[in-house]
Amino acid sequence: MTADGLRSYELKLLAKQAVTVAGALQKPVELAGLLARAESVRPSVIVEIGSDVGGTLYAWRAAFATAHVAGISLPFGSYSTLAPLNAHGATVIEADSHDPETRSRLVSWLAGKPIDVLFIDGDHSYEGVSLDFEMYAPLVRIGGLVCFHDIVLHFLHAVTLSPFVSTVGVHRLWRELPGRKHELVGEPSWWGGIGIVEVSAEVIEETRAPKLRVGQGMLHEAGDIYQQNVRELFGMVDAMRRYGLNADLARRFGDDATAMQSDKLRQEARYVISRMTRRLTVEDLAAMPEALRSAIEEAREVVK
Repeated sequence: MTADGLRSYELKLLAKQAVTVAGALQKPVELAGLLARAESVRPSVIVEIGSDVGGTLYAWRAAFATAHVAGISLPFGSYSTLAPLNAHGATVIEADSHDPETRSRLVSWLAGKPIDVLFIDGDHSYEGVSLDFEMYAPLVRIGGLVCFHDIVLHFLHAVTLSPFVSTVGVHRLWRELPGRKHELVGEPSWWGGIGIVEVSAEVIEETRAPKLRVGQGMLHEAGDIYQQNVRELFGMVDAMRRYGLNADLARRFGDDATAMQSDKLRQEARYVISRMTRRLTVEDLAAMPEALRSAIEEAREVVK
């Protein structure tokens, strides 16, 4: 085996370990491709937004032992699995990536060094991922890489009328970005997908023309979304239960990859239910028809 072939095998093994051992919500084939593309720019500084349990931090640290690795992650934030974070030796800033103070903390950590690889996997709403891109892509050197996870339209988002239909929009931003782009989409192709764009003056210029936002940014933070979508609760509860059953069945037959995908979709459904119900007050509930109020109370029990 050649040196290149050996390194390719090593990255594939690291990617698999990141998923199966460290808990990365990634497809091994996509993550291995990302590591290989990152290696081409010889990264010394790697930053990711949205570290969740630390699975991809493990991959960055294992693949690039001499690189400085940092993650920005909001504990119990939107789209997280709510599990504890293992930094695997990386620097972690536990804060909202959209807070200017968080960016300032990262700039201090960089100490004048540019980012070589930026991996954005935090807020998946169009508004949220756009803001992450606009705030942090200018910190990446020309010729470096900005990478996005979840660039495909996910199956759950396409077949339900949940708030995710209007708020999950990584694929929208990805389509809009200029420059030299590369996509990594493994099977099944209805979730995940990694997009990689090479940073150029044209790409940086895109960050200087922020798009019109809904309100002050996060559509999923808008209070009225719960009123608009609360009637979909029964559907979301059914989706959560269905994906849970799928995961149990897949594990019974030894299909760990499908089980992990079903677990991820179940968690997304759980997140939708939580976001749709937790801000409703006693007064809100009292003003609703009995059937609707019962649906909300049942949904709250499911996600406890």
